Amino acid sequence: MKLTKKTAQAALCLGLLAAGTLHSTQVTQAEESQQPAAVAPATNRQINRTLLSISVTEPKAGMKPGDNGRKFRLSHSDESAWYAQAAYGNPRSPAALNGVAVVGSGGGNEVYGYDMESGNRRWVVRSKDAGVSSIVAAGDSAYFTTYSCTLDRVVVATGAHKYSKTINSTVECAPEINEGVVYASYRGGQNHTIAAYKAGAAENIWKSEAPGSVVYAPVIAGDKLFVSTIDGKLAGFDAATGKMQFARAVGALAAPVASRQGILVTMAAAPEDLRQATAKPEVSADKPAAPAAPATTGNSADDRKTESTRPRSPEETVTPQSIGTTLAIEGNRRIALLPVSSMPRNGRDRELSGPTGYGLDFQGARPGVDGDFCVMALGKRVIAMDLETQTVKWNLEFETRNGQWCQPAFVDGMVILADNYGYATAVDAATGDLVWSYKFEGQSFLSRPAVDSNRVLLTTAMGLLISVPTGKKTERGEAKGSPARDFQKAVVERGGVVPPADTKNSSKEPEVRGVQSAPTPIEPPAPGQGVPPATSPREEEATSPDEAIPDKPGPGGIARPKAGPGGIEPREAGPGGRLPGK
Repeated sequence: MKLTKKTAQAALCLGLLAAGTLHSTQVTQAEESQQPAAVAPATNRQINRTLLSISVTEPKAGMKPGDNGRKFRLSHSDESAWYAQAAYGNPRSPAALNGVAVVGSGGGNEVYGYDMESGNRRWVVRSKDAGVSSIVAAGDSAYFTTYSCTLDRVVVATGAHKYSKTINSTVECAPEINEGVVYASYRGGQNHTIAAYKAGAAENIWKSEAPGSVVYAPVIAGDKLFVSTIDGKLAGFDAATGKMQFARAVGALAAPVASRQGILVTMAAAPEDLRQATAKPEVSADKPAAPAAPATTGNSADDRKTESTRPRSPEETVTPQSIGTTLAIEGNRRIALLPVSSMPRNGRDRELSGPTGYGLDFQGARPGVDGDFCVMALGKRVIAMDLETQTVKWNLEFETRNGQWCQPAFVDGMVILADNYGYATAVDAATGDLVWSYKFEGQSFLSRPAVDSNRVLLTTAMGLLISVPTGKKTERGEAKGSPARDFQKAVVERGGVVPPADTKNSSKEPEVRGVQSAPTPIEPPAPGQGVPPATSPREEEATSPDEAIPDKPGPGGIARPKAGPGGIEPREAGPGGRLPGK
């Protein structure tokens, strides 16, 4: 078989990945002194998805929202994937519970339940109002809010709609549920409120004034409730009484994430943070090196000299490293760990701004947590860490320079990574080795995935719900095939490239400032190039839905969302979440 240069390069990369030896370039003794203490050079690896991903063209918008799913095949599994049209815009995050996928209709008022394996629609419910939030599931039910302006509960197995309670005029974030209590935030006029309700019947327990409009959703950690606000504040409340314990302007850029060790908060990084993260720590016999944050910018003297005077993006907040332990830092953002037992006092670090997005669509850069295991995706870097010891397990560098990652998810010993460029990638949670990766052409992932029953659920900016098998389904306790081996074989068979595409209207990603010690990435092909589809996809219309509720036109029906209630577009992703060059 005749191999092109890129084909040979892709085959070499796959061989190294299969052997678990694809690492960064050799680090010299001089360069090693600049490496963060918590990151051994051997843990650094490059994954160029433009060479190592299979292009998938099958999932296409155009179906009627709520129709049965259509099946298609992927190379890493002999189980079918499927997709369905859930909305005409961003459906936000789905939920998965007991073999049922639950997804909202974005700017509509419908919520659908799909069978996870077959893609058959099992039920549909309609809220009193439109603009469905991300879905959260607990016990036997799924919960969601609507922009104007309800809290809803539906039993996942049957589709029984238990309530649709009006809570206020405008609800701009998703709910949180913990131990039979649902927490939601809303605003009326200029006032912002956080409230707690009994999950069974939506009876109000307490209400408390919030320090601003809440980003994405409230978060429970231990006996406290935490929120980030659109002006960069972090606030804590007593979860039982609603009493606010502190509100501090810290430059928060996303909702916090709960862990056993405290809360993880993505916030802006200042020059002081960069210098501290890249400084060589003191090491002596009685003073071991403290863990430092992996950093990919600010390593050179020139970067540090110009950092304080360079123009800043709208997202960036100027704040010193005054609270929390920095776990990771990338560009102008850092992820910090704050112990729940020692929260900050009220105050303001400096003049601060908040995240670049808001409303039901915006989620921001949030780390994923599974027990003590944490995965942080910032810019081109994805870092896995043990939170108990604060040691880095692996550290991957991707080809993208300014991608927006969804919150990582965990299933079957894998970490699921998705981004706004339409890549869905699985890496081994223990080693960081590539398991499979697909480029869903024309799609953009903006919301946290859901996982259940050996499946991954992804939603796209074009309103699709995509169900991808993990490839690790077991029969009689034995693993069924090897998704990594099958995927790598498919990539090599297809040569790793496609004929050159028309790049006349393509846009080039901007260069990253100050990358010194990071390995030089392989130059990616022009947009549109990659690995061709594994097969000519065979569409299979699923059988008639087994509806739990008669399919009658609801109030407002299904309509293309307008700019307004429930139709807020995220400012980070661009109009409609479109991909560059599309």
